Amino acid sequence: MITRLIRPSIELQKIDIKYNDDVQDGNANDFVSRIGLYPFVIINGLILEYRYFVNFVLKNDQFLPKLEMKFKDLSNKMIDELFPLDDTTISIFIKSPSENLMPVRMDFKVTEFNPVKNDVNNEETIYSLEGILNVNGLYNSPYWSKQDTSFNVLKELANMTGLGFATNIQSTDDKMIWINPADINLDFIKMVTMSSYKDDESFLWSYVDFYYNLTYVDIETQFNDTTEGLEGVNSNKYLLDNAENTTPLFLTNHPDSYGSSLFISKYNIVNSSTKTNLEIGYNYFIKYYNTIEKNLSGLLLDTISSSGDNGDIVLKANNEKGNNSDSLYNTNWNGDFLGKVDIDNMHKNFYYSLIQNERNMKYFQKIKMKVILTTPNFNLYRFQMIKVKLYKMQELDSKTRTTPPENRSALANKNIYEDKLNKRLSGNWMISGINYTFSIDGGWQQEINLVRRELGDSKLKLK
Repeated sequence: MITRLIRPSIELQKIDIKYNDDVQDGNANDFVSRIGLYPFVIINGLILEYRYFVNFVLKNDQFLPKLEMKFKDLSNKMIDELFPLDDTTISIFIKSPSENLMPVRMDFKVTEFNPVKNDVNNEETIYSLEGILNVNGLYNSPYWSKQDTSFNVLKELANMTGLGFATNIQSTDDKMIWINPADINLDFIKMVTMSSYKDDESFLWSYVDFYYNLTYVDIETQFNDTTEGLEGVNSNKYLLDNAENTTPLFLTNHPDSYGSSLFISKYNIVNSSTKTNLEIGYNYFIKYYNTIEKNLSGLLLDTISSSGDNGDIVLKANNEKGNNSDSLYNTNWNGDFLGKVDIDNMHKNFYYSLIQNERNMKYFQKIKMKVILTTPNFNLYRFQMIKVKLYKMQELDSKTRTTPPENRSALANKNIYEDKLNKRLSGNWMISGINYTFSIDGGWQQEINLVRRELGDSKLKLK
């Protein structure tokens, strides 16, 4: 489980809302209570009206969260006195449906601003805006060094930049003198992460979450995290008076969950297993000449996968054909010669970890699925394991049509739809990215990027 060890110290911009003198208290209170039910966006003191949003996209699928939006400004101030200058900040707020779940409150640097004419109405201007998370400390470029493990170095860098620090790691085995030769902290953090090492059965990654935490993750540990007994706050509507309840936490396309934060309205899946394996090689060697020990060293790197003992289909060559001597697994070899290497001032697995982390990051994303939730689920976070139940809707419809709606949930609890599950695609998935989108026509949607390394066995029963 990912746990926050240090709270962020960054102070967000204060949001002041001024009312006209003739606004009554009741109207003001009603307005305040609804702030964040739709994207609340303010720039240079101007509140952008959500009803004039063409689209609003908040992304967290890379190292840093990003903001993209297109909107209209009927005040015409954005093209004049409020035109964004250098290092202009835009603030956003998204209200969560429960006091037990964190809302999203972030500031972004405006990195691109583009007023363009509307194709439909040439007299109307549509503004396109992009932003990156506003953390000034990430763009400082100090001369800095520290002799310690990557775990402690990243924790100190988080503190230096004002970020919090969250992790599922207790320590790493990579003590050395980590040197930043005046690179910006953002690039240095990425370099330390890619060169970090815990053990041969781990691979490590880092990112900044929606809550300003530098999150340092052993992804293999997360893969082994259980989804049994996982619970969360489930909301059935995105309204102020929504009655919340705690339910098992999973995602499904079953009609019984329609309107809830568990319901998958649509999904798209891509299997690039063969392409990925051919790109990174089923078997991979690295060799280098050790100038300290004066010998040629070589290592065989194999990507981490499950044993398949639980019935999962391991996608390394076609298991249904067997790993015979002619299979790609036994005949496809790849590798690199790194040349002469001086490892006197680095940890002993430095070069191994660079390739180990990079290859496994590619390998664990062989199967990707993008699911859309029309009611955002604030229980979810990146690199969380989540159970997904996908039903074969063409077969399911005939049964649900003959079952009264008031009886469906009770019957579903008795697993009467078990035989309608798509067991190849159902099972445990890892969340690799979470994006919030809003449009005036479609309302809120939450886009969840899911990944897994293996497919499920269609003969197995799912609980």
